[in-house]
Parts: sequence; C-alpha cells; structure tokens
Amino acid sequence: MEFEIDKDLVQKIINEEISPNYVINNIIDTEKYIFIGYKHRYYDRDDDRATLVGVGDVIYDKEKSEYKLLGSGDYITGDYLDYLQNETEEEEEIEIKSLDQIITRIKERQYVNRDDYHIFLDSIKKEHSEFKKGITMDRNLNLSEHFLFESENNIIQNKIIAFWKLFGYPYHPRNNNQIILCRTEKSCC
Repeated sequence: MEFEIDKDLVQKIINEEISPNYVINNIIDTEKYIFIGYKHRYYDRDDDRATLVGVGDVIYDKEKSEYKLLGSGDYITGDYLDYLQNETEEEEEIEIKSLDQIITRIKERQYVNRDDYHIFLDSIKKEHSEFKKGITMDRNLNLSEHFLFESENNIIQNKIIAFWKLFGYPYHPRNNNQIILCRTEKSCC
C-alpha cells in the first residue's frame, strides 16, 4: 500500500524546527518509514551556507502514524538505518581535479567554501613546506563571510592574494601578517 505524505505538514515541521530556507527534496518510502529529505532553497549542497549539523530527515512512522524530525543520534539508537540501507540514492560526488575547476565552482555558486580554501592552502604548502595552514579565528569577523589568512611570509601572502584575484573577490590586508579574505563578491567590510 502506497502512502501519500502530508507535504504541507512536513514543510511546516521543516520551517519550525530547521528553517523556512529549507524545502522538501527527496522522499524514500520503505516498509516501516517514509524518509523525507530537504535541501536549502538557495544554496547548492556543496555550499557551506547550506550545511546543517545534528539534524536528519523528517520521517513518517507508518506503524505509529506520526511524523518526527530525526536528530543525528536517532539514526544510531533507532532502527532507521536498517530501512535506509538499500534505499538511499548515491549522491553524485563532485570531484575536484584542478584549480580551474575550483575557480569555476566558486563562480557558479558565488561563494568560497572551506574545502576550496583548504585546497588553495594545500597547493601553497606543496610549494612552501615551511608554511603552516593560515587559518586564524577571530570572533570579531563573521566566518561565514570571511576567512582570516595569516602568514609572515610575503611570498605566501602574495600567493593567496593571487588565488583570490582569479575569481575576483575582495580581500583586505588587516596588518603585516593577516589578510581578510571575502567569501563572496559583496561580503567584505
């Protein structure tokens, strides 16, 4: 027997428990549960701004006739994974092979992800083994809008600036050792 979920109720759960910025994305019907996934309205799955930690799918429990938003711990303590095991679709993995691909993805999504930034840093480290990853935390900066790059080496500073110029996002030297790197075209102070 095929069950039709109440999409309005599920969207209401998503709106209230997660955010109205997320919408129903995929539905997996199993013997005991219906798993209802969601995605961000505006950001692709490879965009850090769409990432959620600690929440899972909305499920409909057919035996109890109730909806529930799963937390990450529910997957471990419940029997949900037993039903999802053979039902989940493999998400297409975006494989990054070159700096050009990274630049293209940044331009498409109009945002620099942490992974993009780390790939830039790793490429610098290959050329300059003494370089330690230049990530600095600063509570005065919104880290979803900026990276704070730190290095005393002018050559390394110039390399990260050269990367940023490839996709045209602003950057601002903060002092002799730190550079504020904007994650979008418009996110800098």
